[in-house]
Amino acid sequence: MIDLETDILDMQITSLGLDQNNTISCKLLEKTLNETNTKVSSISSEILTYESEEKILTGDYDLLKQRLILTRIRIWLVATRLNEYCNYNYTSILYFYSIDGKCDRCQQQGTITSYVSEISNGNVQISAIDVNEGLAVVRALKEIYNVTTTPTLVFNSVEIHRGFIDRNSLIKKVCSYYNYSDLCK
Repeated sequence: MIDLETDILDMQITSLGLDQNNTISCKLLEKTLNETNTKVSSISSEILTYESEEKILTGDYDLLKQRLILTRIRIWLVATRLNEYCNYNYTSILYFYSIDGKCDRCQQQGTITSYVSEISNGNVQISAIDVNEGLAVVRALKEIYNVTTTPTLVFNSVEIHRGFIDRNSLIKKVCSYYNYSDLCK
């Protein structure tokens, strides 16, 4: 619990200087984005360890999943701020999925979004969110973006795609926002 409280305080302090468009704020946000991406990898590894050791029925496992989703949302928020205040060119995608057996294509969609993110050299920031997670922020985002089906992808907070999108169509969609040389050949 202390780690989560520390993360919240860290995020609050980071956001204090964001009302200004200056070099320090932008560098702070960029560093925050990089560190948060590293944190997602670390939490994901912890979750895989829990799953491999069949500890998924513990409260710690549920807390780790919630922390992962909150950290992914932080990535989306920071990437969005970098675009708005610092004129960066990230494509941020909120990817809403379900693992409750009601989404036949969610696993495949997750593989495709991860692939596109990897080949974009960090220019595409994916924030995957399990729609069944009981967090208030997840409920709010579902309501804001009217998420009624999975998979649903929200591009740069403005364009919503409901249903499965194949790899080539996703790349084309991402390239319609910014022409990333590594991705949009």
